[in-house]
Amino acid sequence: MRTPRLLVTLAMTGALVGGGLVGATSASAATCYSGATSYEKSSTTHYVPGGGKYHLTGPNCADINIKMSAPKEVKVCFYKKSADGMHVLLNYCQSSYKLPKSNKWLVVASNVKNNVLYKFYFKDISSKSLGWYAD
Repeated sequence: MRTPRLLVTLAMTGALVGGGLVGATSASAATCYSGATSYEKSSTTHYVPGGGKYHLTGPNCADINIKMSAPKEVKVCFYKKSADGMHVLLNYCQSSYKLPKSNKWLVVASNVKNNVLYKFYFKDISSKSLGWYAD
């Protein structure tokens, strides 16, 4: 006796979804983006946040994501605390820039641990940038 293909397909899909093997990406993205924070880059700096401030990755996302109102080339610079814990030092910056599309989320850095200090580094210093980030 042959089992109809549709029945087998539906049963397998249910098992995959029920077992958490399918659908985790969209649920994870929704959780990640629901914690997004707005940013504003001035036309006098490459960095967001500016000055002695840093973003700190959290548990909602495994990546650092950005969504801009207008596309600007961007990369991430990572920082670490000094051995005595008194200073924050540049660890490294990504070697290449990424260019997001307007109002679309883009992963700028992937597989980033929790509690990592970082800043966005924009290639163009002369223009403002508005948008959202999720980490």
